[in-house]
This record gives sequence, C-alpha cells and structure tokens, in this order.
Amino acid sequence: MRAMWMPSAWESKVIPVSVMPHGEYGINDLYVGIPAVLTGDGVKELVEYHLTPEEDTRFQKSVRVPQEAKDRLKEKMQIYR
Repeated sequence: MRAMWMPSAWESKVIPVSVMPHGEYGINDLYVGIPAVLTGDGVKELVEYHLTPEEDTRFQKSVRVPQEAKDRLKEKMQIYR
C-alpha cells in the first residue's frame, strides 16, 4: 500500500481523520472523523469549522449511533465486573 500524501515534519495539511476530540464539536470520549492538521509528526491540531444548524444536526445524528453502541457496551461490561 502506498501513501497518497506523506508530510514532512515541516509540511502540514488539513485532512479528515478519525480522532478523539476533547470538546470539539461537543464530542468527548469517542473517535470520530473530523478535520485535523497533519504533519510528519502526526496530528498537530483539530480543526473546528463553523457548522450551520442543519449541518450540526446531521453531524450530531451521525455521532449518536456509535455513541449509543459504545454506551450499551460499557453498560454490559459493568454487569460482568
């Protein structure tokens, strides 16, 4: 497999990647695909674009499914402790 773009340590590019935000877009504790600045050293920063109310509603809806699955799994894991 060949990388489409391999940044050097001094280059950067905004690319959608799966990361765990820390409050960006109102999300915590869940890996989601959002834009991030990548360099040769990895993720430099997460990019938080202003979303229209409709875009935000759609984004939050797309995050709800994996969040609910994670929460159900977490509950089941508590049963077995």
